[in-house]
Amino acid sequence: MLENITRKQIIIAAACILVLAVVGVLTYRYHAHTQEALRQAQIMTEEQARDADTLRERLRVSEGQAQQLARAIERAQEGKVQPVTHVTVTAPTVERAAAQVQERINHNDKTLPPAALEKTDRTVVAPQPENKDYQVGVYKINLDKRRKIKTGVTQVDSRTYWTAGLQVGRWEALAHGQGSDVKGGSVIYTVAEW
Repeated sequence: MLENITRKQIIIAAACILVLAVVGVLTYRYHAHTQEALRQAQIMTEEQARDADTLRERLRVSEGQAQQLARAIERAQEGKVQPVTHVTVTAPTVERAAAQVQERINHNDKTLPPAALEKTDRTVVAPQPENKDYQVGVYKINLDKRRKIKTGVTQVDSRTYWTAGLQVGRWEALAHGQGSDVKGGSVIYTVAEW
């Protein structure tokens, strides 16, 4: 009887591991596909690129990130930030030029400067008809990653402990231990960033 229970438990455990593995693979593929879709260049009007609500909705970013992006794009459109590189595009209208640039970025056109093809979290292409020097703006955006898993070692007196942690925004929680025993923990708040 004990042998049958053990065999039954092994079969149930193997089935659970198989289900978890399949769910993990499917979740990873969905997440990878979603992230790749979000990395595609999106075309927006000059006004949309400066509107935090539009940026939040279209780029699927947090409210704080959208506000930072809107300010940065506005500064660039006002000429307070100079472009890293530029390219000349021939098109009948500024809007058509922006659409061509978006298409070329999404198809990884190697004739574009490397900065335009750089892999980033989000890319916005916006016509800027008021800007006589650069009538199409390409904004490459790397988002602040709000969740981080950490690992390391801690030395206290002459003892060495493993450390594992999780950071969410400005909060960080750490666990310290030796072997399989947890010996302590820490909770840290980031007061200032620069």
